[in-house]
Amino acid sequence: DIKATAASCAAGTCSVTYRRSAGGDAIDGILIVLSNGTESDTEKIAGSVDSLATKTSSMTTTLTGPNSVEVAAYFTDASGQDQVCPAGGAFEF
Repeated sequence: DIKATAASCAAGTCSVTYRRSAGGDAIDGILIVLSNGTESDTEKIAGSVDSLATKTSSMTTTLTGPNSVEVAAYFTDASGQDQVCPAGGAFEF
C-alpha cells in the first residue's frame, strides 16, 4: 500500500510526498494522479519504493487548480505490461 502524505503545487510544478506501508511484493514504480475535481493528470515514475520508505517526487502539470492526489504502485508483468495496484486513497491539499 502506498499513499500520499503531503502535496503542494505552484506555477505548474507539484511536489508529492508518499509512504509505502510494510510488506508486499517488489514494485516497478508508481503513478501519481493529480485531480481538480473535474480533470486529472497522471505521471509515471519508475523505480522501486522500499517497504516503510517515504519519498518525494515532483511533476509538472497543465492542470488548473489541482487539489487532490492519489498514488498507486505498479509492477511490470511477464508480458511487459504494467499492472496498476489499487490507489491508497485521495490526499486533499
